[in-house]
Amino acid sequence: MNKLSFDAVVPKRENLLSKSAKPFIAIYGQFLTDHSAPWFRQMESAFLEAGSLPINQPRTVYHRLIGKIVSRIGLCRSFNSEKQRKIIVPTIGPAEYRFFPGCYSMQIVPICFDCWPNHWERLEKMFKRHKVKDAFVTSKQVCDKFESQTIGTRFHWLPEATDPLQWKPEKKLINREIDVLELGRKHEAFHNSVVQSLALQKKTTGINPTQQS
Repeated sequence: MNKLSFDAVVPKRENLLSKSAKPFIAIYGQFLTDHSAPWFRQMESAFLEAGSLPINQPRTVYHRLIGKIVSRIGLCRSFNSEKQRKIIVPTIGPAEYRFFPGCYSMQIVPICFDCWPNHWERLEKMFKRHKVKDAFVTSKQVCDKFESQTIGTRFHWLPEATDPLQWKPEKKLINREIDVLELGRKHEAFHNSVVQSLALQKKTTGINPTQQS
């Protein structure tokens, strides 16, 4: 497994003055409303701070439909692996339509999460089809799996994370208003039992607002 580094994607500091050397980042977070939105937005901000250039991919229903049709018939692909410009594209599993239309003019650098085993075959074909040179995956198991195969792609493990500064880590426990914080997908029966118990003790519970379903 390659050592985690953005050198293959983000140019060195001395090259950032050259606009042509900067990679682009496909901006999707502002269009998302599901549980993945905060993760996308924080990651996009990090890449922008590192010098990437934003590209606001059109996210209308029609654009998504066209992208899926083009992907389904096999025309969403890279026809030239030597393109100089790179575009970083976050994607959930083998959601190839997110590469559209950037794949035709730029070299795709995917960041894939939720890469379940039943998607591995599709992911491998997707990497080959787009002649992906560098790919980031959030699962070490997936990274090890694809690294053992010779498909011409360098794989980098990029664990999912969050920005702790947004959650005020310096705040003392005694000053925090939430007694119990639920994370992950909401389990209705468990949630109700916790809320009822805390209500009797006149305490509060918090739910990650992105995971209420």
